[in-house]
Amino acid sequence: MKRLFCILFPLCIYACLAAAPYSHLEEVSSPAAVRFLAQKIIEQDTLTYCISIPEEKQKNSVTADELALMLQSALREWTHGIALRIHQAGREKEFQDIMAILEKPLSLQRLSSCDLTQHPLLVKTYPDVNTAGKKADINLIFAPEYCAAFSGNINSFFVLNYKNTAPFICLSGGYANSLRPPEKGEYFPSLAQVASNGGAQKDRELVYHSPRLFEQIATGKYSRQQQQDFWRLNRLFEYDGHTFFDILVHELGHAFGLADEYVADRPRQFASLQPGQGLMREGYEPISCDEVDGMITLLDRLQNKQRSFGSFCQGRRHIVNGTEDATKYNLPTERLKKFLRTLKREQNAQKY
Repeated sequence: MKRLFCILFPLCIYACLAAAPYSHLEEVSSPAAVRFLAQKIIEQDTLTYCISIPEEKQKNSVTADELALMLQSALREWTHGIALRIHQAGREKEFQDIMAILEKPLSLQRLSSCDLTQHPLLVKTYPDVNTAGKKADINLIFAPEYCAAFSGNINSFFVLNYKNTAPFICLSGGYANSLRPPEKGEYFPSLAQVASNGGAQKDRELVYHSPRLFEQIATGKYSRQQQQDFWRLNRLFEYDGHTFFDILVHELGHAFGLADEYVADRPRQFASLQPGQGLMREGYEPISCDEVDGMITLLDRLQNKQRSFGSFCQGRRHIVNGTEDATKYNLPTERLKKFLRTLKREQNAQKY
């Protein structure tokens, strides 16, 4: 099932942002408030969140506790998960300041009830819903009918500013719950497809013990192997579309300040020049080199730091103060020398 990833702003629903990956969410002149989650991790503030599931029938597909664990894991992937990718590239010393931000535990506090008093359409859709509660930093509302009424044909989305509400993620239905182990005898297409594969047993263990993996990632030490297992687990559950988890990770990317990764003509500042990959583009893929580039430039931008660094994406050029520099090539020394020799030969040939 395909979906549209979109951002809603006050009194106006923008079309899905068409931007070259990586890209910052807002136009350059927009206020820094749209990067509120990135600011939170810089300041190491406690992040309060609340979960509301007003449709009784939706509670059968995923519970509030499961969504809370997914949200915690998704936040961990956006912080420690990106730090793991910097470690993997052997560049932790180059980005010591960024690593200090990403690896420090984020304090999370779940509120027992959500302040939804400024959501009149929610009350109209669900007359019996309880809107009284405390105002959180971010709300997660799993309400397909409300999401559809709010945005039309957009399945799930992140809303930054709406009336006097907290930023919220609106989740539609129809996603797979990768936290729910299959019941005994339940047909699981992804496992059937890998039955002849040597890794089938490990995949089966991942699926049947998924809650344990989520708990480990949300609250314990996060290793590279766990990260790989996590996204392998997510892929196994994606036999019929997206999972709740990858939708949450994607929408949290918008809360941090990253745009959807589509190629289009837009200002080059705070955006790359070439198509990329990763969760902010397809939704199915893990966080990739695009998101690493984007998060580093976001954190630098919020702290007014100037930095030039080679992109984490192979073949992409240097990024100078948040913008890809078309004059600098991120190539190994020998390849760069070969490129320059070829260029010189072509220039000499043009003289005759």
